[in-house]
Amino acid sequence: MSNSYFVDNQSLGVDIQPQSSGTTIAAIDRTGLYGNELGLYVGGTNSTGALTVAVTDSVAANNGSQGFIVQSSTTHSISNLSLTHVLSEGGGIGVEATGPNATLWLAQSTVTGSSVNGFVASLGGVIKSFGDNYFAADASNLGSLTSAGKQ
Repeated sequence: MSNSYFVDNQSLGVDIQPQSSGTTIAAIDRTGLYGNELGLYVGGTNSTGALTVAVTDSVAANNGSQGFIVQSSTTHSISNLSLTHVLSEGGGIGVEATGPNATLWLAQSTVTGSSVNGFVASLGGVIKSFGDNYFAADASNLGSLTSAGKQ
């Protein structure tokens, strides 16, 4: 998906939630997610195949709950959400990884103005940071960032 806008949806701006055992791969580029209840949801809780989503040069702003979230559980999809050169601004939570098979990769991105948490890594979810991200004016954070090495 490229050069797209999802604005003022009362639920999800973009919902990537496979329902099968097949592999799912998605790329999102230059996309705006504005004023939705949730910007981008990547959910592996209803499938078992690998789930990989990459987002570049995109914005999630003023969404009610999360800007970007990846979620999975023990017996479901290994789910990866990669955010590169992304802005998450305003709203409740900037970026979130929830569940033991959920990993969010963060590079060259900014998370700012989140009213609840800038980032959340919970219930075994992991946020891997390449160390070149910016967090500013967020209420707090939950969990920790895991360092990812640049190559």
